[in-house]
Amino acid sequence: MRLLIALDHSPLCPCLLQEIVPLKNSVLSYHLLVLRRAGLVSMHSRANFRVYTITRLGAKLVALTQAVRSGT
Repeated sequence: MRLLIALDHSPLCPCLLQEIVPLKNSVLSYHLLVLRRAGLVSMHSRANFRVYTITRLGAKLVALTQAVRSGT
């Protein structure tokens, strides 16, 4: 969920995501793959970087989760 929340603020490359969510590179890559397959994030290449962006479905999930946590 922390990955989705980070991507809800801004598109990010894995190196920046790793600073936010301290996971080993292989673990982070696996989680991003799972999120892509679920349709919660998308990926595009920019120069030598992969950039991940939250999808509408992912943003809805983040909003729903935050609403449940806040009790609204």
